[in-house]
Amino acid sequence: MKKLVRCFTASITLVSIALTGCVGAAKPASSDAPGTTSVQAEKIAFENVYTETPLPVEFHGYGNSMLCAGERIYYSTTLKSESEPDGTDAATVTQRLMSCDLDGGDVKILWEQTAPAGEETLLNNTLLPAFDADADGNLWLVISGSHTNEADPNDPVYENTLNLVKLAPDGTELFNTDLLSKEGGELGGMYLYSMALDAAGNIYLHSQDIHVFSAAGEYAFTLKEPSSIRAMTVTNTGEVIYVTTDATGVGYEVKQIDFAARSAGAAVKYNLTNYLYRLFRGTGEYLFYCEGPSGLYGAKLDPAKSGAITGEKVIDFINSDISAGDGEWFAPIDGGGFIMTDIEFRSSGMTAKLSRLTENKNATLDGKTVLTLATVSGADASVMKFNKTSRTIRIIVKDYSEYNTPDDYNAGQARLDLDIVAGRVPDIISVRGQISKYTTKGVLEDLTPFLESEKHGVSRGDLFENILTLGSKDGKVYQIIPRFTMTTLIGKESVFGERESITAAELADIADARPEAAILSLATSADWLTGVMRTGISDYIDWYTGTCDFTSQEFIDTLEFSKRFPKEMDFNALYGDAEAYREYSLGMETTYSDERTLLIVGYVYGVRLARDMDIMFGEKTVMFGYPTAGTSGSVVDSLGGYAISASSSNKDAAWEFICSTIASAGETSAAMFGGIPLDKRQLEEIIATEMLPLEERDFTNGIDMVRVSFDGYRGTTLDSPEDIDMTDPYYKNYALTREEADRVLRAIEGADAVASSDEQISKIIMEEAEAFWAGAKTAEETASVIQSRAALYVSESS
Repeated sequence: MKKLVRCFTASITLVSIALTGCVGAAKPASSDAPGTTSVQAEKIAFENVYTETPLPVEFHGYGNSMLCAGERIYYSTTLKSESEPDGTDAATVTQRLMSCDLDGGDVKILWEQTAPAGEETLLNNTLLPAFDADADGNLWLVISGSHTNEADPNDPVYENTLNLVKLAPDGTELFNTDLLSKEGGELGGMYLYSMALDAAGNIYLHSQDIHVFSAAGEYAFTLKEPSSIRAMTVTNTGEVIYVTTDATGVGYEVKQIDFAARSAGAAVKYNLTNYLYRLFRGTGEYLFYCEGPSGLYGAKLDPAKSGAITGEKVIDFINSDISAGDGEWFAPIDGGGFIMTDIEFRSSGMTAKLSRLTENKNATLDGKTVLTLATVSGADASVMKFNKTSRTIRIIVKDYSEYNTPDDYNAGQARLDLDIVAGRVPDIISVRGQISKYTTKGVLEDLTPFLESEKHGVSRGDLFENILTLGSKDGKVYQIIPRFTMTTLIGKESVFGERESITAAELADIADARPEAAILSLATSADWLTGVMRTGISDYIDWYTGTCDFTSQEFIDTLEFSKRFPKEMDFNALYGDAEAYREYSLGMETTYSDERTLLIVGYVYGVRLARDMDIMFGEKTVMFGYPTAGTSGSVVDSLGGYAISASSSNKDAAWEFICSTIASAGETSAAMFGGIPLDKRQLEEIIATEMLPLEERDFTNGIDMVRVSFDGYRGTTLDSPEDIDMTDPYYKNYALTREEADRVLRAIEGADAVASSDEQISKIIMEEAEAFWAGAKTAEETASVIQSRAALYVSESS
């Protein structure tokens, strides 16, 4: 059977989906009726827009497993049969290099190797990580393999192979050399990221370093960089370049490789995008292409900036309805356009296809109402789905994440906030954290009348009321969060009692009664204080009135409690010492059940959390969140919330979009990882499914079997009832109980705050806490200084 293994680190803090808005985007005229578009809006809507056309070829692959040369597309594919014709489980694995024309026709197999998956042969783990084509149409491939040599059953040897192979255009092998014999086996353990051929046919292999071979396949030299080489490609003039981080550690610079000199040229500053994901071969006027946060960019040299790399966006992903970011690869076509690998990772596995992207110069809005929306979190699948299905409305997106930098992840958010304050407000705003910053300025529309209208199948009574009123003021509703997760603290009911919240003083009393127990695993004072502030900052700041109170007894108790944790954790000693980590791992398997660790930070992605935590702790657990004063402590992490601008002239259309996101939330929610839908009816459908015995479940799309452990979630996908191992208690007792589901529901219904953070407030608290942890100040003195600094900032920001 097919297996899906996943690992999610349980201690990683969940980052909420970010706030959205739009700078200077054109709005329709002052009517809510469809057809009120403007010339400016239409220009913005279809700038850098391409149409995606799937190609009719079978494709299974990922990463850099595709290129376009001349009039042909070359791509690798891995085929796995489910079983042999005789019904046995000895599946076969076939690795192929394929070729087709630009429309997906004239498909040819240029190279393939097949092996039984159950046999220890060289072909068992054969991979084709990279390939490229020279000017004559010949193909150069790197083929890696591994197998276990069991000539001596008592001493099996794991062996690798790595070969550089040249194929003629028809697939005939012209050259084959063992790369592991080069430079005394220097290439033996390398992981290959990409491959490139320059205009002279010389070959460049990018692993941790760049290994260079002549056009004849002979090893030439290895180029090393003190900082990591992020990506490599070929320019429009046939030169090989690579990008590395600059001296600051956060910027980028580009270097060209000089084959004759066996070295790289002078560094050129990269000023095109704040983030750089991948590089692609240049064509036409562009030196090369690169993928940034929201699109594909064409790079140029800017003489006005001392030859720095600049350029412009070529493809706007979200406004082209292209969902990029899951491992897609782009290959420019010489005559214009691109070929793209379209990769989707789902719980039941990976799907892949090849598509052709064609510039859509003649597109029109066809009389649709135009709505503006901005995002600081990249492409939004809800927007793309709506744009593809709506006949009357088109949403234009401005992605503020383009302003983020490696040393300032909040630059886009700050830019959006400034634009909103200046009156450049979009129709739809997706709000992260404290929306009071906007409601106090009258930026947001009260959504109560829309909820009461019950338009588009949305009824307020069907939704979680406490989620609706998060961030509300005077009983008004300002945001809709269609799908969300939660952050909470979880511990044994026998230790913490039946509760839905806890104060710092109560937690201190429980910890004092168990002085030998850790409170949280591998947490520092800063980790604890950050968690409390992220979940309970609304207890101390009122953005509506512009006031704060960090001198309360609860905050002082929180500071005192943070001192119970170590100042630092020596992770190098833990993870760098195999024996130490082994002992740690063995101990962690029972640390919660043995009460050597009292609490775990739990992320409520779905309805099975209570069951999984009971298994980990060995008995019934309770969820109550970080210690707070006045709130439950369990907080909501939005997976994409929306508000409507009070100044929008198309509020009804904006509400129609928001309703579509509510209706579709249940489709993307799942028992473990999909998040909680706002509509209670959708969640009840999920619960009803999870309460069924496994053998009664629908296996059409596979069933995720996910087990929780101290270091994350690990699981597999069941594809049929025959995959159920009824000798395993976890399988046999997989059906959720109503009591377990109700525990999660109570935690959801008790959440009364949105997880949020303010960079400046966090900076103030952490700076002053350092003196407290060092013993230079008391908790009361530290709280007083924090209050003085924070009060000025909050007053100025409200």
